Amino acid sequence: LTASERARAEIAKADRAALFADLKRGAPGEAELRKRRSAIVEVARVTAALAGAGCRTLCFAQTRKLVELVLGYARERCSARL
Repeated sequence: LTASERARAEIAKADRAALFADLKRGAPGEAELRKRRSAIVEVARVTAALAGAGCRTLCFAQTRKLVELVLGYARERCSARL
């Protein structure tokens, strides 16, 4: 597998693990699981995961402010892992 394929597999694995952990705790109901997350938060999550896996990553947004938000959220996620 290439580095990007491994990173995608790790992201999917982490998402599944988080979902199962939530289901075991009984935290969210089925309706809560279907609730859509913010696109900015999702992009930051994916960007942080890819960068953490060593993939060179590029993000685009409609405005500079959105790019800065993604960068800030991604930095928070990366620093939380360290």
